[in-house]
Amino acid sequence: MLDIKEKREKPKGGCNLVELYSAAKFLKIDELQEFTYICFNESWNSGSLAFTLFLEAQKFKIRLIQFLMLCRIKEFFLTLVASKEFVELDFYWVRKLLSMNNVGVNSEIEIFMSAVRWLSHHWSARKILMEELMGCVRFCLLPPIFLRFLQREQKTLVLNSICQSHKIQETVSKAFV
Repeated sequence: MLDIKEKREKPKGGCNLVELYSAAKFLKIDELQEFTYICFNESWNSGSLAFTLFLEAQKFKIRLIQFLMLCRIKEFFLTLVASKEFVELDFYWVRKLLSMNNVGVNSEIEIFMSAVRWLSHHWSARKILMEELMGCVRFCLLPPIFLRFLQREQKTLVLNSICQSHKIQETVSKAFV
């Protein structure tokens, strides 16, 4: 700990950075707390590692680290959406993630379909959250052809329920304007 300022290296394997941060905070060891926070901010902190640290911070209920790591998802976003962990995320964090401006997507369609994927996982329990979660989608950025697609009847229960929602229909109509 005495050499913290000189040695700013990537932590060695097996070191649980979130647990170390939690302990440093609990024990009020400012230097160690500062060092771990610096490690969270380092450039080696890629999207996949950031999500792993996010999940660890969730266990310890350290919201500051959760927010910091969520902002680092970036290019890892689509891989994350394909994972089991994404569909198991709490609504609060899914909403935060889908609302971010720095996620690595090709178009807003991917944000829309990510919301559909999360809602589909436990549709019966999550359908009441549908309109609020769809509020994260920037409908004005969706291509007109996709907006037309959303105005038609859909073949799947979840997508059809979303598209038949009065609020979503209104939002799609406004997006054309």
